[in-house]
Amino acid sequence: MSNRPKPHLQPKQIDTGGGACIAGSVKVEGGDFIGRDKVNIQAAPGITVQDFLHLLAQVRELLPAAGLDSEAAQVAAADLQTAEEQARREPPRGEIVLAKLKSVAELVGAAGGAAASVSKILPLLQQALQWAQQLFR
Repeated sequence: MSNRPKPHLQPKQIDTGGGACIAGSVKVEGGDFIGRDKVNIQAAPGITVQDFLHLLAQVRELLPAAGLDSEAAQVAAADLQTAEEQARREPPRGEIVLAKLKSVAELVGAAGGAAASVSKILPLLQQALQWAQQLFR
């Protein structure tokens, strides 16, 4: 056994912006592990493509306040436009709609913009993803 002194470990500061920090493994039984905010969006019976397009219009209105840099904002706007165009097609390509909406959600989530605007747009994007899965299977 070594007689060397143990190094003094400095505590590490971790800023998660309000989310959880896990330094090891987690086992969850009988419920959900929520790392930040849990948003429950119920399936909407009878939703239409017009409802979906209206929801995407709301997302488009909020997008400028999401705190994206100019390149990410361009990509997000183009992806949103592609999702809208695909939703209007006959037949729509659901996998493209979903991929583009996921891309927008990831860009917005990574941007770290103003909390108020992100907290408005992310639930709308989650709802749009759910509706797209229902409409474009």
